[in-house]
Amino acid sequence: MTYTFNNIEAGKNLEVKVSAINIVGESLQSNSLLLIPASPPSSPRNPIITALSLGQISIEWEAALRENGASIDGYYVEYKTLSDASYSRSSLIDGLSTTISTLLANQPYLLRVIAHNNEGDSLPTESVFGYASNLPSSLLIPTVLSRKIDGITIGWS
Repeated sequence: MTYTFNNIEAGKNLEVKVSAINIVGESLQSNSLLLIPASPPSSPRNPIITALSLGQISIEWEAALRENGASIDGYYVEYKTLSDASYSRSSLIDGLSTTISTLLANQPYLLRVIAHNNEGDSLPTESVFGYASNLPSSLLIPTVLSRKIDGITIGWS
């Protein structure tokens, strides 16, 4: 025997007990079963920038702690420049890291991560800052160019 509960209020849990009925009467009720409807997952955790390069930022994060009754299908990374009013969204990512490679070179970006299941999107993580540019190359050891009583001039390349 089966029964489907429809139109359950979002976020509302149900406690269910069943019993059998026949011509003689009704059985004792079963132990209760707590039904928790599926809902969007909790937010992913601890996003960090792992690499920067010209027009690209790599990011990784930890999985959401709670799927909330429906398996996580993947994650989205949302990103925007500091001057943008709204975030752009990546395609659905299967994994806990990605590289966003469609960024404007030499621009600062805010990135955040969202978990997704068939019930919807989690709240986003806190935003992390990255710069879509190569790190500067290493410099040679500075050398002393001149010394005076009240100062020293150094140079490097």
